[in-house]
Amino acid sequence: MSFRSANLKLPYMAAAQAQKHVTLNEALERLDSMVQLIVTAFGATTPPLSAQDGEAWALGYGAVNDWAGHDQEVAVWSNGGWLFLAPRIGWRASLGTELRVFDGSGWVLPDLPDLQNLPGVGIGTSHDTVNRLAVSAEASLFTHEGAGHQIKVNKAAPSDTASLLFQTAWSGRAEMGTMGSDGFGIKVSPDGASWRTALAFDAATALPFGDSVCASATDATAGRLLTVGSFGLGGTLTATPTADNPNSIAATGFYQVSGSAVMPSTGGYFLQHLRRGPAQQMQVAWQTAAAGLCFQRYHDGNTWSGWQQFNATLGPVAQSGGVPTGAIVERGNNANGEYVRFADGTQICQFRQTGIAVATAAVGGLYRSGAIGWTFPAAFVLGSVNGATIQARVSHSSGLCVNVPYGGRTTQVANATAYAVTSVADTEVFWLALGRWF
Repeated sequence: MSFRSANLKLPYMAAAQAQKHVTLNEALERLDSMVQLIVTAFGATTPPLSAQDGEAWALGYGAVNDWAGHDQEVAVWSNGGWLFLAPRIGWRASLGTELRVFDGSGWVLPDLPDLQNLPGVGIGTSHDTVNRLAVSAEASLFTHEGAGHQIKVNKAAPSDTASLLFQTAWSGRAEMGTMGSDGFGIKVSPDGASWRTALAFDAATALPFGDSVCASATDATAGRLLTVGSFGLGGTLTATPTADNPNSIAATGFYQVSGSAVMPSTGGYFLQHLRRGPAQQMQVAWQTAAAGLCFQRYHDGNTWSGWQQFNATLGPVAQSGGVPTGAIVERGNNANGEYVRFADGTQICQFRQTGIAVATAAVGGLYRSGAIGWTFPAAFVLGSVNGATIQARVSHSSGLCVNVPYGGRTTQVANATAYAVTSVADTEVFWLALGRWF
């Protein structure tokens, strides 16, 4: 018969044994050390300089000094000496809140239950057959291991749904993901029953569409996102909307106009339409075949005004109802001289007249010419003054002045006389006229 128990190796008392208390106390000492085993360290190899009664160490390999020869045993300081216990597979020991199990070779962390293919997990709440992972908490944290972290939502086919659903009182209000296609979309709902696609992106082209995006190049729905090319903004020429009748344009934007009788002249135009309301509309047009020519007009709430050219510096000057419609400055010449015409109505004409004789003796010892005149290279209007104001001078050193008769002058000067202090057989007269062309 063995004198120790099979599992814990506790000593048995023999029949008629003397000093039975010694055997009993040894058994109690071993039980006190083994039951609810708490250790100071795992894998210890060097005994401490001092220890408290009942302190235990789970020894590793290579123990030295008083622990030499007791590798993988439990060393307990008891009654002033070391008590060594040989653990068996399955013994459990704790270090603080860390629990380990002896596996025959060392103290290891216990195996966790099998967490694969669980029917569901509920954290703070209960899972069900649809929501197999359910969490009730103020927040859920997913952080990185390494450089980053991904949350993956997979679906079986393009026509299925892979999305994030946002609810109010368990009723859907917003959803984003790939819903019914491989394009990414965002849907919203006021009641969980009726849904509208606010914004979506085509999987092949990445182009946006949906109720929040312009549905066409001329979609003027308030509040929608403007795409590149809508109303010609940022797009190519072919993407610019066309308008056969500029009078019917209702939405602000850029347009192409070809051969419309409404335009200032035949040919193609780029047109910008600005609209704030029926009585606050304006159009600016550029000819495609005549770089630099630009026209504008406005709408007074009833009709469109005439087109006014406003950006040309040099070119034909024109007006409509007293409002300039052409270039800023017009310069020209003909057989009657040169002229400069300004958009504000000012006009200046010049002419060099040759072959003038100032040889007829006059009263006071002066000499005079015969009647001379000048047809203007461009016509004046009477306006607020009596036609053009005329100045003239004789080029000869003896020349004195040129007398111009009083009267309204719009197209010519007649019966003027040149004077000189000596007889001049052949000289020149320089004419200058200043007035208004409208």
